[in-house]
Amino acid sequence: MNRLGFCVAFAFVVTCSAHALADDSEPAPASEPPRPVTVTYTMPAAAPEPEAAPDVDRPPPPGVGKPRYDLWRIGVGGRFDYVGTSGFDTFADDNFLGNIAIDATYPLLTRDKLTLGVGLGYSVGGRDGHLRGMSTNLAVHRFQAPIEARYHFIPQVYGFVKVAPGAAGIFAEIVDSSSPNALKDTAWAFSADASVGAGILLGPRKYVAKGGTGPDADLERRTLRIWAVPELGYGYTTRPGLDLRPDRDANDALGTDERVRVNGLALSSFFWRLSIATTF
Repeated sequence: MNRLGFCVAFAFVVTCSAHALADDSEPAPASEPPRPVTVTYTMPAAAPEPEAAPDVDRPPPPGVGKPRYDLWRIGVGGRFDYVGTSGFDTFADDNFLGNIAIDATYPLLTRDKLTLGVGLGYSVGGRDGHLRGMSTNLAVHRFQAPIEARYHFIPQVYGFVKVAPGAAGIFAEIVDSSSPNALKDTAWAFSADASVGAGILLGPRKYVAKGGTGPDADLERRTLRIWAVPELGYGYTTRPGLDLRPDRDANDALGTDERVRVNGLALSSFFWRLSIATTF
């Protein structure tokens, strides 16, 4: 009996010891909370920037150019003559003869601001009047070759003197209501003008250099410009000696062969002209 009790007690002690050893083998609780896991992301490498294009030798933009004075010129405007001869009274009630004039000059020679130009000019004008109940008509066509000396005081203003020899074609007509045929005649006369004037630049006023590498790279490029050109002068014209005859053929039995001779007509006069001109 005692032996049986000893065995039971021994088994109880062994079991308790085994449980104690099992509890001692478990890990001790951590003294601080676990740290969070850090995840590192690697960004992809940026694409390389494109290489800069190699420098190319380019001419600089054109700057302000030196004004040029070898200018072609074309002008159109009105010309007004004061004709004081008695023969002109046959065709007009006053002494004024209006014309439309056009001319062009080419720069033949240029020295600094002085330019000598030559060109061509044309003008046409006319008057209508009455003489003892008859209607009269006069037309004048002038063809000239102007020679002009032009000097630029500043790039925007120039003065000039000009002579313009040429010829004048004079066409006269007298119509009598009682006659079936008009009296007509055509005559030619020598003419020459002498005048002075000025050119005033209206625009554009910007002077752009030609650029490049030539000797005239700093000279302004040719640009179309507009000018106002007033002019005053005297025009000389020889007397044409008009002999007006009936405008009919030899087989026309009607009408008469009466003539009208106009000897006193001379178109020499002072004149003034205002033109709008372009240069380039």
